[in-house]
Amino acid sequence: MAKIRPDFSFEREGRPLSAWMLDLVADEASTRLKAGEVIQAMSHGFPDVHADLSDLDWEEHGRIDAQDERLRQAVREAVDTPDFPRTEFVQRVIAHRIVVTHDWLDRCTRASAQLDKEPEERLKRLVLRMQAAGDDEERAQAGRRFARWLCASIDRDSKAQEDIYAGSEAMNSAGVSSAFVFGSLGSALLADRDGLRAMLEDEATEREAVDALERIGPAAASFASELLARLDAKADRHGFDGSRPLGSIGREEPGVVDALLERLRSGSRSVRVGAAECMAWAGPPLAGRLDAAIGLLREATQEPDVNLAAIEALASLGRDREDVLNQILELAAPRPPRWIDSEDAFGGRYDAVQYERGVALDALRHFRGFASRVVPALVAALDSFDEYDPDRGYRGEHSRICEALAAFGPEAAPALPRLLGFLEACLRAPVEDRTPPSDVFEVLAAIGPAAAETLPMLETLRREGYDDEEPRPFDRNDPLDAAILTLRGESETESRSPGEAN
Repeated sequence: MAKIRPDFSFEREGRPLSAWMLDLVADEASTRLKAGEVIQAMSHGFPDVHADLSDLDWEEHGRIDAQDERLRQAVREAVDTPDFPRTEFVQRVIAHRIVVTHDWLDRCTRASAQLDKEPEERLKRLVLRMQAAGDDEERAQAGRRFARWLCASIDRDSKAQEDIYAGSEAMNSAGVSSAFVFGSLGSALLADRDGLRAMLEDEATEREAVDALERIGPAAASFASELLARLDAKADRHGFDGSRPLGSIGREEPGVVDALLERLRSGSRSVRVGAAECMAWAGPPLAGRLDAAIGLLREATQEPDVNLAAIEALASLGRDREDVLNQILELAAPRPPRWIDSEDAFGGRYDAVQYERGVALDALRHFRGFASRVVPALVAALDSFDEYDPDRGYRGEHSRICEALAAFGPEAAPALPRLLGFLEACLRAPVEDRTPPSDVFEVLAAIGPAAAETLPMLETLRREGYDDEEPRPFDRNDPLDAAILTLRGESETESRSPGEAN
């Protein structure tokens, strides 16, 4: 039986992407669903979302990479076509995002209420009967009654929740595709500024709006005052959700940067942290205010509760300056601990120096023009830095440092002897006890051909890590597979024009 060929084009049933995009915001739900299914199929390179994927020619499918990004670009191009009804389309997409998001949240609230309802009288009687049982036989009999009731109750609750979620457009192909299309658009969304502003002011959709403003950047300068007002209202020092859009806008807007500098000078602690986060996302040239910002940030790196945000911002803005590099290297170097009492910390205290070092080691990724100085410092930190954040350990013991090393690509090659040591240690461990160091694999892939000597070890780890009788196909999303394919010289996919798959 012939395999089904993938379809990487942006045309289905003789209709172009632009036509399906208009259907995606049509009044009829069935039309939206059909368009959503088509756009989902396009994003994966499938001929049809309902096709039997077991019959797909996966070898040919793997020849094209980043199909979803190709589709995002095609969405942007379609909206920019002169005869495309951009304003009406954007208005409808934004309205759809608001409606389906609120519908989903309402369903979640009702489903939660279904689970949180008060126990029924029958449950109370069953529990009392178990408590009042006179012997083991009565207790067992009461337990069986309780088990039967509990199973039936779970079935009823599950059915009730299924009924609540049934028909939710947020989770079907129409909702998923509208989120994809909205997330693909940049400055075109400014065709409906009022709608975008409504999303920003709506707690349910503000995350999507914030991400959109980041993509738009300087063209969204009219939203700066609202984002600055959010910064001024910030009451804690943990994260500012407007840092990315304000940073993106501030790259070319002197007025925005001046406002951030003023807040960095004299704002509350939380506002100063937020202003620093904005500058970190902006990066140079910072609308001609670079020297002033670097001066303020260098001072802020010495101030508790502001210094961590200031370190990242200073490195981002000063990535081309050796004097800034020297300061970041000092902060990344081993130093005696400085213990801070905190109820939130494990054991009631934490080492502030380790936190400063962690942020500084992260920040070294910015200094790609100084690889000869930064890479040795990162390699040395592999043995001197103890990770304090458990969230950074999912991909390996040294993921923080490996991420920074990977940013230097082939120039991270001096780290190879130390990385080889990690692979050898992993191979020495019994197969059942191995934890594959994904962070190391990612650095090796970034280094590329210069790391070819590690290929036999990587292939051994892959071979011994699977018990399957048949070899598994390579998955480019798996760090080990990606490293092997890169070192084999097979990481580049063949490119074809959109229509060739047909």
